[in-house]
Amino acid sequence: MSLQPSFLLFNASNLLPGPGPSVPLVYPYAFVQVREIADRYGISVKSLDVSVLEGADLTWQRLVKTLVVENEPVAIGITIRQVDSLNVFDSLDGKVRFDPIGFTKRLMKFLRAQTAAPIILGGFGFTAMAQQLFTFLRPDYGVCGDPDGFFAAFPHVLEGRDLSRVPNLVHWSGDKIITNPRQHYAPASRPEYTTAIFEDIQRFYGAHRLYSPQQFMGLPVELSRGCPYACSFCIEPLVKGRQERVRDLDVVMEDVEFLARQGIAKFWLICSEINLHKSDLILNVAERMSRLREKYGTHLTWNAYLLPREYSREEIMTVVNSGFLGAGNDYVSMDPATMKASRLPYNHKQSMRWLETYNMAGAMLSPGGIRDWSIFLGHEGNGPGSIRTTLETLLRMNLLEYYDKVLTINATRVFDIHQREYEEQYLYRVLPDDKDGIGPLNINAFPTYYYNKSLVDALGGIDKVEAFFRFLQCTILSNQTKTRFDAGRFLREALSASEFRSLFLEHCSLSLDEADLDLIFNRRVVDPRAIEAARELCEQLSRSRLADLTLRQVWRPSFAEHDRFQVETARAASRILLLCLFSGWQEQCTRVLEEIGFKGLTAKALWTTPSFVVHQTLFQRFGSQATLEEFQTEQVRLGAWEGTPFLFYRFLLAFNGIVLKPEYRPFFVHPDACESGDPQGEPAMRF
Repeated sequence: MSLQPSFLLFNASNLLPGPGPSVPLVYPYAFVQVREIADRYGISVKSLDVSVLEGADLTWQRLVKTLVVENEPVAIGITIRQVDSLNVFDSLDGKVRFDPIGFTKRLMKFLRAQTAAPIILGGFGFTAMAQQLFTFLRPDYGVCGDPDGFFAAFPHVLEGRDLSRVPNLVHWSGDKIITNPRQHYAPASRPEYTTAIFEDIQRFYGAHRLYSPQQFMGLPVELSRGCPYACSFCIEPLVKGRQERVRDLDVVMEDVEFLARQGIAKFWLICSEINLHKSDLILNVAERMSRLREKYGTHLTWNAYLLPREYSREEIMTVVNSGFLGAGNDYVSMDPATMKASRLPYNHKQSMRWLETYNMAGAMLSPGGIRDWSIFLGHEGNGPGSIRTTLETLLRMNLLEYYDKVLTINATRVFDIHQREYEEQYLYRVLPDDKDGIGPLNINAFPTYYYNKSLVDALGGIDKVEAFFRFLQCTILSNQTKTRFDAGRFLREALSASEFRSLFLEHCSLSLDEADLDLIFNRRVVDPRAIEAARELCEQLSRSRLADLTLRQVWRPSFAEHDRFQVETARAASRILLLCLFSGWQEQCTRVLEEIGFKGLTAKALWTTPSFVVHQTLFQRFGSQATLEEFQTEQVRLGAWEGTPFLFYRFLLAFNGIVLKPEYRPFFVHPDACESGDPQGEPAMRF
């Protein structure tokens, strides 16, 4: 048995992979860093992540008991990296699926039955909610922030002596909680990773995860800590300090190269932002990573968070060619006033230039790859006007519907460390089934999110805010609504095959080129085989002049599971048929567009006109769904819209996912804009 004092370290806060937006399983970086710090003071550390064993009580309890018996710890630590998933959409159904606080409580109860060793809580999540978690979990001690001072005073803490002199320590004085002054420490001055730690990592992941690019996020290596800025939504400076402390780059690369020798190919360089001041740090790291790639292979990649900054094309190429994957923090807004009020360390012009840079780099890294992005539109600084400004800015940048998937962060996680008060009606809370011990002093330790007051008031409730953001994500910001538009179902429900043939043969021909296919298909998402099969089917239709037998493949495809490709082909062919139909009836379709407020727009151009523009124009012209429907009814009554014109109008609504709720109007047009008649000015259109 080791003569060193034994310290056991557990984690019960790993966000496990599962349905919905979540992150892959990650080896707790605290297991690496705490070992290195404790080792400086001759303290032996053994660790175990019990998160992966939740639900299998006998398994984790047996392993925990074995560790306690074999190591006879003088103290036990539990790291709390996060208090929940930090994403409100993971608990919108009112259930707490990820409950690290509850699991930590059960773990502590079990440990109390096995040993008298004191229990110490720490970690980023604990630091963010120290008072609330200390009140609820009632450990012996806690550590806010860096544990260096705790381990330096380890013997004194165990003896309960001079506790007030231990930096960052949280402890009891009778029934009173005492939180000592904070002290921020520099990153490790020597390598953190060792053979023993890597063997533990191998056991944790297993080879199938550790060496799989799809299942593995990469191993963390600290580059710097601390941030001098004060973004209104961020707790990083409060947890890690407002002064940036950069780690010796030689030591950083020692850790990276050690892991590369073990076959690790993906790395997360931990820092608040890699470019807080100048570009020197990111360029130095990029140059060193390039040299490692020459030595170990170009499959090595790395990531780090970074701020919107201006870079030359040469600098961008240097970073991209070093294997950098790019991880910008979420945007809040493109509205200058909102960005200033949010205390962001960059302005909207820098944001615009950086987003263009980010997209250019992404295209270099993954040509034809899926495009995704996220934006924190639920931030309390936003309102209808600022969101409208953001959407208009993205429109001018040709970025509306550029992305295949966009996530809007809809609410702000409430953290104790912010020391803020919120109006209760704007908070969304979810509590676990076991509510024992939960009260006013610790309730925010469980999923608690603040919804923007101005948005809740404008839209009519938290549920209405969620519905609005789902609409923005799919229909306005990303191309999901248009990509998922089921042209086959639309055609089948709108008219029969014989009715379509009559309309088509009167004016149209099935002729198209590659540019037409690019117009109507998202080639990054749609199966290219389905597009080619659809093209061949349309050629058959053209030769047969839309014969029944051939047209039946579009109107009556097999919906059996094993014939799914037939359905995909029919959907793709239906897009081609609609394009050619509306092109043949171009004059009539253009007249429909003019009558509902679009001047100078053609039927073909509608395919690539952003839904934001369509909504904006319809809101200006009609103001609401009800007014639009009244206009539609009148046009049908007068006989102005029959056959293809009415089909085209229905297509415009379905393809663009039109939702003209009156409460949505301020997000698309200025309140002073007229609600009827011609729109004020011409909306920007992308042809």
